[in-house]
Amino acid sequence: MKKIADGIGTFQQRVPVMGQPFVVYPVVLWDEKSVTLVDTGLYGQMEELVREIKKTGLSMEQLDTVILTHHDADHTGNLPALVQAGGGKLEVCASELERPYIEGTAPTPPAKQEKLDATLASLPEAARAGAQPIFGASFPAPVTRTVQDGDILPICGGIKVILTPGHTPGHISLYHIASRTLITGDAMILDSRYLLGPAPQTATDIDQAVASLDKLKGLDVAAVVCYHGGFWKGNFANRIAELTKR
Repeated sequence: MKKIADGIGTFQQRVPVMGQPFVVYPVVLWDEKSVTLVDTGLYGQMEELVREIKKTGLSMEQLDTVILTHHDADHTGNLPALVQAGGGKLEVCASELERPYIEGTAPTPPAKQEKLDATLASLPEAARAGAQPIFGASFPAPVTRTVQDGDILPICGGIKVILTPGHTPGHISLYHIASRTLITGDAMILDSRYLLGPAPQTATDIDQAVASLDKLKGLDVAAVVCYHGGFWKGNFANRIAELTKR
């Protein structure tokens, strides 16, 4: 667990795909009463998830909230297992637009599905089984609370919801007010220490995804966590200004 500030940290999960690591960075937020998880990590990694939450000094029994930035399988991989372990007490938060995809009542948007199918088809046959839980699977579970753009969730020092569609129709980013940390989900990526905009090869609507970066301007950001790439610290105001000029 990399501690970013009091009450917030991120950790790395990885699985091999074609001999290369596929890496993601869920975020854990906590206070003296509760634990909140942002995105649930890769399928089959519950043991690692439990281990990382214990590093906060709290326990899985205190995990009471999961916030999903969107419905992609690498973000929802452990969701059903977490819901089951919570015995019906876990609050699962997502945007209204993402809800039907997370709950499995609507298929993945066609533009997104085409890209996922193309990614799987491009892999050698021997690699497809390992990549299926990342690019071609679904891990549905009920969403118990929908959030709107601008909502302030009164947990762990306050979390502001920012609607940043494009990667998926109802993608959200989160701003942890107490630590001034921006959790981008897939609205931004970190590549070799360079903070970048959304990845075109995985976006449902790349023009919309790029336009969503404007929603992040003006935030007082001390640190950034990208689900793909991890922790970044630098002059965010300058960097987001550069990215939104292009």
